[in-house]
Amino acid sequence: GGVVALMIKFSSGPSAISACGLFAAALWLVDRRKALAAGAMFAAGVPALFALAWWSYNPSAETAVNFLRGSADLASSFGVAMSTPAGLDGVKLAGAVMALFAILTGLLWHTRQPAAVLALATGASWFLLFKHSFIREAGHRDILFTMGALLWGVTLLVTRIERKEWWRFGLVLAAYFWLTGLPPVIANASLARERLAALGPALRPRQLQRSLQEASDSAVRADRLPADWMARIGAATVTPFPWECSYAAANPITLRPLPLVQNYSAGTAWLDRWNARLFQERDRRPEFILVDWDSMDGRHPLADAPATFEQMYRWYDFDRADERRLLLRRRAQPRFSQAVPLTRTEIALPGGVVELPRANHPVLVRIRFEMTTGGTIRKLAYKIPEVRMTAFTASGRFRFFRIVPGVLDNALLISCLPFDLDATRALFERNSVSDPVRSLLISGPGLSAFQARAAVELLELPELKLTETPAPDFRNLPRFGST
Repeated sequence: GGVVALMIKFSSGPSAISACGLFAAALWLVDRRKALAAGAMFAAGVPALFALAWWSYNPSAETAVNFLRGSADLASSFGVAMSTPAGLDGVKLAGAVMALFAILTGLLWHTRQPAAVLALATGASWFLLFKHSFIREAGHRDILFTMGALLWGVTLLVTRIERKEWWRFGLVLAAYFWLTGLPPVIANASLARERLAALGPALRPRQLQRSLQEASDSAVRADRLPADWMARIGAATVTPFPWECSYAAANPITLRPLPLVQNYSAGTAWLDRWNARLFQERDRRPEFILVDWDSMDGRHPLADAPATFEQMYRWYDFDRADERRLLLRRRAQPRFSQAVPLTRTEIALPGGVVELPRANHPVLVRIRFEMTTGGTIRKLAYKIPEVRMTAFTASGRFRFFRIVPGVLDNALLISCLPFDLDATRALFERNSVSDPVRSLLISGPGLSAFQARAAVELLELPELKLTETPAPDFRNLPRFGST
């Protein structure tokens, strides 16, 4: 079951597989012979079943390695790339629920219950549920409390409580129900009726089908491409960037998605390079890229993926645009070859400024952030707050956006970094930049998890000349007061 879950939803796989491994370890405390047998089955069975399942799906060792490496990178970077700020109330409540489960486990062990082995086996599952729920709390917080209730239920289902022990177990269960708020829900009849009423549409299949179809049609209409775009694309391959694969549901196109479909999840340099390779390999490069200016958490869609952005700019030209998106087409020859090292330096974090040279060709920046031991522990146990980059431009403006420190091991096209769809069009169409970036500042609460100094490398593309279009000057516009 854990192997199947691993291939469907990776976060569920380690939870189930770790429970099997911990079950064998916990069994050692009560029956060493059975523990050895269970451990041998676990050690041999999990990799064998995974290899068999993967081979039946895709007989390729390379894709299996990429899947495992990519999944591991996603998991390890999730607490940095996808963290959002939240209060500690939910964390404290989760900690109390887990502490009560630990007390329950202790009672089971004290009373020599076989269920103690099962309770011990859920240790890693509780940890993963906590991480999944509170790294990105909005929309995920209930995962721990709903799945945790299942772990409580399964454990108690195989528990035999003697009469003299009822009061101890009763106190633990009463505390659990009080913490999770179940008694108020039961006592609040109006809330119960409201939740039952919400199930009404699900009990009327035709109404449910109609509402789902209406929602689907609305989403499809939003992604439907104009007729001239479809005529231009024809049967050619298309890659959406950064993530809108539903174009394939709304239009008869030949979809070639990024290996990591949701580009904002590329929280390590390797994941970014994995996506970038799609545009480097001659036999896999799509004919077109559909670019939406979409981002999340105040991030920059192109700065999220430096290596991917570089290969897109290297191999693609502007084709057409509307108010929402761009269509890029593949070039016969690359726009440039390789970046050339320029200078190396260090900056202090926070507060250090990276000054860029005044050049009429693109300048790239690579910043290597080194996490402290304390930061590594924080990332493992909980999450790292956001880190931001502020870009100061030639016109005196500044733009700030969240960055994922790990991906900046890949060089980012920084001097010509566009900040909207129009500027992206100008760059891909005419190698034009209206307001080049002149300097950078790194800040944010997440820097406390990293070393106080970061290595910075500047590179350049000397063979490619940029056209600098003057930025609009609003200083001489007439003043009409304020409203």
